[in-house]
This record gives sequence, C-alpha cells and structure tokens, in this order.
Amino acid sequence: MGDDGAFQGVSPFDFAMRQKNEEKKRKQRERDAKAQLYKYHSQGVATLEEANALKVNAENEKGKQAARQMKEDAKKVNMAAAGFGVEQASRNADFEREKARQETERNTIKNNQKVVVTETVETNELRAMALRDKAEKETERQTIKDNQNVVVSETVETNELKALAARDKAEKETERQTIKDNQNVVVTETVETNELKALAARDKAEKETERQTVKDNQNVVVTETVETNELKELHKRDQAEKETERQTKAHLKDVNISESVEGQVRKEQHKMEKDWKETGKQQKAENTNFDMARALF
Repeated sequence: MGDDGAFQGVSPFDFAMRQKNEEKKRKQRERDAKAQLYKYHSQGVATLEEANALKVNAENEKGKQAARQMKEDAKKVNMAAAGFGVEQASRNADFEREKARQETERNTIKNNQKVVVTETVETNELRAMALRDKAEKETERQTIKDNQNVVVSETVETNELKALAARDKAEKETERQTIKDNQNVVVTETVETNELKALAARDKAEKETERQTVKDNQNVVVTETVETNELKELHKRDQAEKETERQTKAHLKDVNISESVEGQVRKEQHKMEKDWKETGKQQKAENTNFDMARALF
C-alpha cells in the first residue's frame, strides 16, 4: 500500500475491482445525499447546531472505526502463511478493509435515518428548479387547453391545401364515373381479339387431343421388345444379388470368428490406453490434495 492508499504493482484485475468499488462508493454517496435532501418533507427541520453535531459525531465514529479495523487487519495479515507472496496478502488485507468500509457505511446510513437535514443553498436551488419545472408544465397545459377553442383563420398555405384536396377529390370522382360508364360498353372485334380467340381455340383443341390420347392408350397392350427384355433381366439380377446378400448375412450370424494376431494387437492397444487414462485420473486426484504452501516453505 502506498502513502495515498493506492495499490503498488498490482494486476489489472485488482485495478478493475478497485475502480468498481469506487463507483459503488460514489453511487452510495449520491443515494445518501438524495435521501438526506428530501427527508425534511416528512420530518421537520432541526437546528443547524444539532445537524452539525450529528455530522461531526458520525465523522469521528467513522475515523475510529477505520482505525480499529486497520489494527484488526494488521493482526490477520500473515505473509509467510499465505504462501502466495506480497500481492496475495495485499488482496486479503484490502478485502477485509472493504468489508469494514461497507459495515461503516451501513452503520452511518442507519444512524443518519433520524438526522434532519436543514435547508442549504443546494436544497433551495433544487426546490426552485422544481417549482420552475412545475410552473412551465402548468403553463403548457393551460396553453393547450386555451388553444382548443381557437379558430385558425385562412392563410395562403391553408387555401393551397384546400385547393389540392378539392383537385384530388375531383380526380377520384372522375375515375369512379369512368369505370361506371365503361361497364355497359360493348367492345367490337379487332385483329388482336381475333388472334387471341384463335390461340385459345388451338390450346383447347390440343388439350382435348391429349386427353383423348391418354384415354385411348389405357387399353393398349405393349408387346415385348429388346429393351423391355433387357430391363427385366437387370431387375432379376438385382433381385438375385439382394437375396444372396440376405442369405449371406443370415448364415454369418452363427459364425464364430477366432482370434487373430491383429485382434490381439488391438486388444493390447485398448488395454494400454485404458491403463494410461486411469493413471491420468489417479494423478489428477493426487494433485488435488497438493499443498502449494507446504511445498514452497
């Protein structure tokens, strides 16, 4: 520990933990300040002398508690017994100090619950800010309420918007009327319509021919050809091969395979691997009970 209370030559992990603890302290101080700031709303206002006396007593008690805790920490730090050097001992001491600091903060918070904070410049400023915010919100609400009955007079912009809306409405009405009028229109034949009709007739005729062909082919008996005979022979050979495989598997179920040189070598290798794994497990179990401090000292 240095003169300023900071660690000397510690790891980044310890530095990060210390920063985290400092952040916790800062947040706790903010919470305490807010609690003291708004407590006077529910509990009256004490005299300035009483508040100052309680504050001085709390600070004195905090200093005494820190001194007592420092003595207890010094008793518990044993560099030789720790077995991990100066850094580990410093960590243990810092942990105990942190526990003491947290306990002191809890006691301080508990003691400050009955402390009535008097008004200060800061509290007056916060109260004034709250009143200003409240007045601004009330003004906004009143303005919105007053504007509900305001009739906006016509301007160039509003007239332009009205003209655009009227044009859009007229266009839509014209489209609807055109669609309605075209419902009773009879389209005369043209070259394009005749071509489309001819294409549709051809497609219909082709589909009818296909359906008829399929229907007529249902009763057709196909005679044997060289290709069909070849396919039959291939199918028979495949069936014979599958049947042979099934018979071979069925016969091999009752065959007892005798040991060979390869099988014995595999067994030896398997046994050696099992023994090696078991030795590793035993070594790991023995290393679990290894005392690093006793081995070093």
